Amino acid sequence: MRVEKDQINTMIVIAVLCLAYVMVIWMPQRSRVAEARERLAAADAALMSGQAGQVSLKQMSADLRELRQSVQSSTKRIPDQSDLPALLRELSGELEDLHVTDRTIQTQAVEKGDDFVVIPIRLTFRGSFASAYAFMQRVESMDRLVHIGKLELGGDADAQDRPITVRMDMAAFFLPEEASGS
Repeated sequence: MRVEKDQINTMIVIAVLCLAYVMVIWMPQRSRVAEARERLAAADAALMSGQAGQVSLKQMSADLRELRQSVQSSTKRIPDQSDLPALLRELSGELEDLHVTDRTIQTQAVEKGDDFVVIPIRLTFRGSFASAYAFMQRVESMDRLVHIGKLELGGDADAQDRPITVRMDMAAFFLPEEASGS
């Protein structure tokens, strides 16, 4: 069987047309489809993060309502900074009532926030475990907003009749001076 010259030319033209179709139409279209799929995946991811944001906004709104209810029902108060001496006297009196020894009360550098002022206070004393526990309960039951951040107990675990050393870092919250004047 013999292939004519016209048939070879026709096959070459068909091959060139197929190659032209692949290069001019199919390849660019394929890259556009790939780009469209990437944009679709990015849009899906953005949508999912947006929905997650809505869920977190709903959660934050619920948390805010809960915090507002807690604040309204709280018996704690945030006093003026002018009440600091009264707080220190109250803490000293509580320690004296418990008959602990080697009492020290030190205020640290003031930390200012937008709506409040935090005054760190470090207390140290020697006494029984029962007196340390009673002091913590008294601090927690104060009508002031006070937070015990760190508590260290030191002493001989075998000698239960000997006093322990207590070191407590706490934070007292106060209204800023400009807010307390209004």
